[in-house]
Amino acid sequence: RFQKELTRALLENPDVLLLDEPTNHLDQYNRQALFNMLRHYVGTVIVVSHDVELLQQGRYTFCETFSTNACCSSVKTIKSYLL
Repeated sequence: RFQKELTRALLENPDVLLLDEPTNHLDQYNRQALFNMLRHYVGTVIVVSHDVELLQQGRYTFCETFSTNACCSSVKTIKSYLL
């Protein structure tokens, strides 16, 4: 079902994807399908996740905290979080 819904969303050619814990409850096949899709997606992806494997898959900017006045108050790479 996840893959079907994701495919339907991508057919609309969105400029931005907002994914909230997208790997929760996915089997290994669908996790890999998601990782593959994100590697090839050319738009902006906003991901909320605690899944380190997912976060290591892409070229992301990491926001540690948010405020109403700015997008990110602290931007780091995944490597700085893993150290």
